[in-house]
Amino acid sequence: MTEIKIPFIRAEVKEISHPNQPDNVKGLELNVSPIVFGKFFEQVPPNSFLNKMELAFFDGAEKEIYNELLDEDKTSFELSFEKEKVNFCLIKADEREADDTKIEINYLKKMASMIL
Repeated sequence: MTEIKIPFIRAEVKEISHPNQPDNVKGLELNVSPIVFGKFFEQVPPNSFLNKMELAFFDGAEKEIYNELLDEDKTSFELSFEKEKVNFCLIKADEREADDTKIEINYLKKMASMIL
């Protein structure tokens, strides 16, 4: 397995909720310094980057990370994952095979959103 570690700076964070959101889910929307994934994933176009993340926390999972992301005094973080467990895909791209065993990162040209 290849571990990927990507430092990033959080510019802004806000709690998000939707009318149909279950009670056991908390969501955060992060605006971050641009993260260029082309260095790590060959299938990502080199001019694409991620600058917004939407994270969902189910059943109180990762409470410490959730609280740290909301902490106004903290801005530097690290995104860390195993390369083989992440599935990059183009938004509105042709049909692709779903893989429920991987985190999915959707991207479109110069923007991306991440659901964890």
